[in-house]
Amino acid sequence: CYLAALALASAGGQARWCHGLSPLGQRTLTLYVGHSVLCLVLFSGAGLAIALSTVQMVLACLGLWLLAWVAAARSGNRRWPLEAWMGRN
Repeated sequence: CYLAALALASAGGQARWCHGLSPLGQRTLTLYVGHSVLCLVLFSGAGLAIALSTVQMVLACLGLWLLAWVAAARSGNRRWPLEAWMGRN
């Protein structure tokens, strides 16, 4: 339901708040792979196997996405590694 509400609130991607999230969308592949590797190292048995409570996990997820958003926003128009690799002809 929350995804449907966000889709309706986005006005087809023209809503003001959507433009603030666009740096994340431009670096989707690198962020996806980076998040996957980081979470594998932190939370799986193959890594550190950190066990967090529900509240701690929610805060960790929010912090991880905030960090990704800030890094993406500060990188300007530069391509990140995996996006540059995929964009090569």
